[in-house]
Order: sequence, then C-alpha cells, then structure tokens
Amino acid sequence: PEFKNLILKSRLLLEKSLAQEINNLGRIKFLMLTGFFVDNNKAKTDLLVVGNIDRQKLKKMIAKMEKSFEQEIRFTMMSTQEFNYRNQITDKFLFEVMEGKKIVLVDNLSKE
Repeated sequence: PEFKNLILKSRLLLEKSLAQEINNLGRIKFLMLTGFFVDNNKAKTDLLVVGNIDRQKLKKMIAKMEKSFEQEIRFTMMSTQEFNYRNQITDKFLFEVMEGKKIVLVDNLSKE
C-alpha cells in the first residue's frame, strides 16, 4: 500500500507539473493523457491538447519529456473549432481516443 501511494503521489505531481508547463504555452481548453501515460499501447496518441498553443514551444517541451521518459511521445494538437467539429461528426480517431483509457488534466471545453 505504501508503494502504491508513493506511485500515485508521483503521478499526481507529474500531471500537475505537465499541465502547468503546457498552460504556459498558450490557452488550453482540454488536455488529456492517454497511450504511454496510462499504459495503453494501442492508443493512437499519448497526449491530446486542444486550444490555442504555440506548436514549436510544445514540440520543445515534448522533446524534453521524451528524454526524461526515454520514450517517444506522440501528441495531437487541435484548435477548439477542430475538436468540436470532429466531435460533432464522431471522427473515428477522436472517438477512439476519448473512449479509451485516459487521464483528463484540463477540461474547459464546456465553459464556452
């Protein structure tokens, strides 16, 4: 139990730190961890970011994370409009990602 609590605490710190770092890159409406972060090898992406974010800065941050984890991190970035459209038409990619195992760090989509 102690080991499990330690893992949960470190994961919460990682999630909080990641959310803050990405939040510094622009206006985030939705941020979700999946794939590698939730031990789901079948997921098509590891990180889904929705909002108005500087793509180059995000790529630099992802590169640092890849070094830390010694793992390639696949990310998907889209505008709020694109997310809403894909969600509306039940886009296969987005549907699979949203229905799969995930950790939602930021969800401000309903506040529009």
